[in-house]
Amino acid sequence: MDFDSQSELASTVKPPSPSTVVALSNNSNPPKKSFAQALAATTVTDTSTPLPTPIIRGKTLCIPISDETYAQGIEACKRNLRGRLILNKGDKPYGSREVQTKLQQLWTNIGPWKMTPLGKGYFEFYFSSHDDLRTV
Repeated sequence: MDFDSQSELASTVKPPSPSTVVALSNNSNPPKKSFAQALAATTVTDTSTPLPTPIIRGKTLCIPISDETYAQGIEACKRNLRGRLILNKGDKPYGSREVQTKLQQLWTNIGPWKMTPLGKGYFEFYFSSHDDLRTV
């Protein structure tokens, strides 16, 4: 039997009915934004605080931040923990969902927590209290 390229490449999907095509063409789609436009629209708002202006001191670039902003950043990091999952050679690698499921089974006596995969087996954990962090 000869190979029929036309039958192999032919679509097996039925074309849509003309009424469907007309209904779809009547929808008014907004014009597409470029990636830069979409990114700028989501990150820059009137309510966001302006970024500090970098200062060059000698050969060093410095970005001044207020003591209040610094204290907020330190306070946010006090309940975080970074960890790495180390497996033995030949062990099946775990996905981040599998790691989170296993840890939820182990950490039943603590408050709500979140996990962010950082790549290459590293994870960052966010706990709701200092006691939960110490318990883990």
